[in-house]
Amino acid sequence: MKKFVSGVIVGALLFGGVTAFADDVKSLVGLKVQAETTIAMGDQTLTGIIVDGKTYAPVRAIGESAGYSVTIDGKKVNLKAGEKLSSEELKQKQKQARIDGLNKGIAAGKERVKQYESYVAQAKDKLDKATTDTDKKEAQADLDMCTNQLQQEKEALAQAESQLAELEK
Repeated sequence: MKKFVSGVIVGALLFGGVTAFADDVKSLVGLKVQAETTIAMGDQTLTGIIVDGKTYAPVRAIGESAGYSVTIDGKKVNLKAGEKLSSEELKQKQKQARIDGLNKGIAAGKERVKQYESYVAQAKDKLDKATTDTDKKEAQADLDMCTNQLQQEKEALAQAESQLAELEK
């Protein structure tokens, strides 16, 4: 039983969509977003977030708004002075970057859903094989936890798919 719970926890950590931007960057996982903030760049308005008293903003959007070409090489973001894009070209580029990000997130979300469906099946099997009341309670708790997580993953996936459909209109 303990191995199963440990497996679920390890699986959640491995497949939970945790993204590390760099080894030396403090993880934002588990921290509460205190507020959203608006960033005005000429005629554009961008959204950033405030976490733990620090403002996090979209580097690509800000760099491109300022007339830089933005490339990412591994963990390094490169800003290079380039020709200024028109407002419409910039919006299209940002929209495409958002679409690409959502597509990647959706693919990862589908993998997490498959993983949690597997966890739910394992938990149901464990519940069916439980013989004592204690084992049944533990198995039911595991099943409830996996089912709840599966539901959360499905809801997040549906939300991302909805955002993608809205962007692709």
